[in-house]
Amino acid sequence: MNEFREATHEYKIDGKPVPSVTQVLKEAGLIDSTFFTPEAALRGQHVHTACALWDKGELDTCALDPVLVPYLEAWQKFRKESGVTPTIIEEPFYSLEHGFAGTIDRAWMDGKHFIVCDIKSGPLPDWLPLQLAGYSILINAFSGMGVELRDNGSYSVKVVKTASLFKARRQFLEELAKVKQQRSMANGTKESEYGPDGFGPPGRD
Repeated sequence: MNEFREATHEYKIDGKPVPSVTQVLKEAGLIDSTFFTPEAALRGQHVHTACALWDKGELDTCALDPVLVPYLEAWQKFRKESGVTPTIIEEPFYSLEHGFAGTIDRAWMDGKHFIVCDIKSGPLPDWLPLQLAGYSILINAFSGMGVELRDNGSYSVKVVKTASLFKARRQFLEELAKVKQQRSMANGTKESEYGPDGFGPPGRD
């Protein structure tokens, strides 16, 4: 049974805690969070919530904080100009094979395959391809995209194509194995909760 506790941002598979995509990147030292201010983090959460509610047709725009309006307008502009219709909106997914999880901002089908999308309310980071790679494993997406929403109502897009995404997948899984080994050592165990190689539980897909 899979479980996600939003308040603590904790994921569990069969009752056992597993790292999220972002936690893997942080614990691997690839994300420097010292530059993240509490105000920016809170704004980012509110931007994500507003855009998700709008995508679901549940947003009361009259009650929207004016600070969030240009970010929502940027997302609306992206939706209109790209023509995409997300089929996955802020939904948690789990990898039983590799023992990690994550909440995907958006994803939609492009032919036979998913495109996974991450929304940012700040500059697109260097580690974006690794983040998208982690999410792509969860839903077997073949390409990824980062969308930066700006406070002037504009946006920018970075596309990670299949070859680059699959290369980043390999690096993400390497970092995941290291993080799980570090967690195991910190807990005084000899191997990860999901197998001695730090990946999937033996005999389980």
